[in-house]
Amino acid sequence: MAYDLRSSILSVYQSSGIQGDEFAILAALTLGVKDYLSDEIVEAYSDSGAMHVLAVSGLHVGILMAMLNMIFSFFWKRKKLLVLKSIIILVFLWLFALITGLAPSVTRSALMFSFFILSKNSGKRPSSYNSLAAAAFIILLFNPNALFHVGFQLSFLAVISILLFQQKLYRTIDIKNKYLDYFWQLTTVSLAAQIGTTPISIFYFHQFPIYALLTNIIVIPAAAIILNAVILLLIANFYAPLAKIIA
Repeated sequence: MAYDLRSSILSVYQSSGIQGDEFAILAALTLGVKDYLSDEIVEAYSDSGAMHVLAVSGLHVGILMAMLNMIFSFFWKRKKLLVLKSIIILVFLWLFALITGLAPSVTRSALMFSFFILSKNSGKRPSSYNSLAAAAFIILLFNPNALFHVGFQLSFLAVISILLFQQKLYRTIDIKNKYLDYFWQLTTVSLAAQIGTTPISIFYFHQFPIYALLTNIIVIPAAAIILNAVILLLIANFYAPLAKIIA
């Protein structure tokens, strides 16, 4: 089922006129399919410190979560529909995780958001830290050795750092324009994540990710825009001319 859905989405990209390197990058960025990436693209993204964008991760899950919340925002005005909204978002989150092959970083983020959504529906005030701890507990319960994996450490340090620093960074500049404000929010998410992951990156990889610090300011907002456009493209696919315009 997951393979068929992935193939169908790739077909939508191609039928919408997306070809060549653009298709290869989009397939990797949205589905984690790297089969179409040329050596030149991989080298270019690696040299610029943006290779992580082409590997589906918690970043992609977070963007999807934000997009779904925006789409179903009107549900907040109707208390009886809150549970339905939560179910829909959970289904989409785990469907995305399945389509992308249940990558560890995606699974970790899907677990964390799932706990956050469930706690919100329990009537209690949701805690991001508790949701993060619950996700870590479940993962370590089934695989205790995950604690020593670099990916596990980077993922959780990034999220903890975002929770600790993102709002503080965001409040340093007051931007009135809503589009620039959205861009600034994404930028502060990237900067906050780098605060937590830079020390451990230096420890494991023995290099300071100066290029990543600079490129992420542009790449992460761009990735968010692309993922949002892809969702609209898939929704509009039933009407071919509209899909081509979005593509």
